[in-house]
Order: sequence, then C-alpha cells, then structure tokens
Amino acid sequence: MASLNYPYSFTNNSTADANQVNSNFAAAKTFVEANVVQTDGSVQAGTSAIADGAVTTAKLATSARPGLIHVNTTTMNSEWQKTISNVFTSAYRSYRVVISGLIPQVGNIGGTIQFNLTSGGTPNTTSNYFRQGMYAIGGSVASIYETLGYVYCGDSNEGGVVFTQLEIDCPQVASMYTTMTTKIIQTSTPPNPTTPDLNSSIIFRGTQQFDGFKITTAGSSFPVTATISVYGYVI
Repeated sequence: MASLNYPYSFTNNSTADANQVNSNFAAAKTFVEANVVQTDGSVQAGTSAIADGAVTTAKLATSARPGLIHVNTTTMNSEWQKTISNVFTSAYRSYRVVISGLIPQVGNIGGTIQFNLTSGGTPNTTSNYFRQGMYAIGGSVASIYETLGYVYCGDSNEGGVVFTQLEIDCPQVASMYTTMTTKIIQTSTPPNPTTPDLNSSIIFRGTQQFDGFKITTAGSSFPVTATISVYGYVI
C-alpha cells in the first residue's frame, strides 16, 4: 500500500515556514495524482483492488450484463418429484431451464418424466400443453403432434442419462400464452444407436401467470437424481 510522506513536520507554538508548508501541500498533491484513482482514467485501480464477489449483477448496466443470468439451481437426490417456485418473475421475459444428469435409480426405471408449470406451488395439469416436434431413434425419424397435461422431459424406461433443455417465454405474463421449446437427449448405459433425440415446440393455450414449475416421475417407486438450473435472458 502506498504511503504519503510529508517532508516537513511542525509542532505547536513554533513558526511554520511558508516554503515548508507549500512543500507539504505539493507532496500531498503529487501523491494523490499518482496513487488515487482518477475520474479521467489517468490512474486506474487494478483487479486486485476489487474484492471477490464485490461486483453484483444489480450493479452492472443492463447493456453490460451477459445474455443469461443465473437465477436458481436445485438438485433432486433420490426424489420422484420436485417443485421449484418463485423463479419466474418480472425481472426477465424469457428463461432457460436445464435439467442435467437426470439418472433413474438402479433397478427403478420406468415412466415418463413430466414438467408442469406452477403458480404458488400448484402445478397446472390441464390438457393445454400442445406439443409438436420431431424425434429420432437410431436411423428412424418421426413427427409428433399431441395435447398433454404436461411437458414431456424424458422417459426413464430408456434408462441411461437424460439431458433436457427448455426455453420458456412469458411464463409470468398472464395475458399471453406461455411458449416453450424443448431439446431432449437421452443416453443408455453404455450408449447405443437407439439413443432418443427429441426436439419439440409447446404452447400452453391458457392465460395464467406462472412463477415456477414441477418435475415429476411416474411415482414414488421411480426416484431420480438430477441438477436443475434456471437462467433468465437479458434482452
């Protein structure tokens, strides 16, 4: 740390020579101009002057923020259902939800992995999730169009590891339909040519404001482990 040293010192009831006083002021001026951060940028603080974690997203201008802001990460540990609330707010219009490392427990594979939008912790299970898309298994490709009471996020009948990514638009806007796209890749253990790959678009045809979502397997007999992360888009 730089220190300011005055060339002269003074005591009470003694004469202060003007030249010496001016020399002390000149020393202070030189120190400030050389060591104190200047508004014109001539002296800048290095990164070592900023404490780890001192700069938060709220302190950054919107234009300077990255495109995706981390909102929440939750894990499922041998659980068959998980509700994640208060992650969709007016702070962002669009969101990304990543479900990674979703692994059925050994000997307990079976059933569809479902995603439902929630409000106040209550899932909407009405048949308003309209889905259309394409999926491939090995060399076969087929189309899908169906109406469900949930968003399909994988099938633990296939075993292996499920990776699901959802892009969600306007879940928190009650006056607009919530739209979603999903990308699902599921690998067997070990991987094999029949690994499913599914891409689809979903429209929730209902005007409801949502603040979260729920992940559900086929029941308590089918627990899974997974990491679920939510990100908000800065647009």
